[in-house]
Amino acid sequence: MKPNKIEKTQFAIQSENHWKTISDSYYQSNYDACLDRKKWFANYIKDHYQFTTVLEVGFNEGTNLRMIHNVSPEVKICGIELHENAFHFAKSVLPEDSKLVLGNMYDLQDYFEENEVDLLFTMGVIIHVPPGMNQYLAEVFSYISKKYIIHIEDHDAGNDGAKISAQDLRWIHSYTKMYENINCKIRIGHDPVVDANGGANHLIEVILNKGE
Repeated sequence: MKPNKIEKTQFAIQSENHWKTISDSYYQSNYDACLDRKKWFANYIKDHYQFTTVLEVGFNEGTNLRMIHNVSPEVKICGIELHENAFHFAKSVLPEDSKLVLGNMYDLQDYFEENEVDLLFTMGVIIHVPPGMNQYLAEVFSYISKKYIIHIEDHDAGNDGAKISAQDLRWIHSYTKMYENINCKIRIGHDPVVDANGGANHLIEVILNKGE
């Protein structure tokens, strides 16, 4: 069933506006940043999962998706990004048949159908989601992804919802709690993240059980 939207919290609106209007220098500097991690991730999911479609939530300048396309050119590339200039830049460097959406993750179900992709992932994005919105996103993500949800984020089971940075609105989450209402299996820290930093320190793997 398609998830019903919930009202965004004040912090969710603030965070959305921050990333929607951030300077272009942010996405421009990300193009060559953390390439070891991005290459590692592309190869990790290729080696560990079977998928023909992938969706990145918050793809920014598109480097994660570019690395995935480099090692898995047969995979259909999808994604959503909030920042308009980053979106257009990514569109210029990704395959023409990619399904790329300019929009925010809280409306993801408006753009993608149930079970439309095999694998959905985030990298350093959920850390900017405030308490009260993360379980809603778990519901949305598990509606759109057929098989897997992968997060490269910061996990802390003992400090769920704690604000760790007021400047750029960061919160730490427990991913076991985030997905507690979803029929799935969760593995946290199964493999170390290469070049871990910037809110992308832990590998969280969500294997969905949809009875298929």
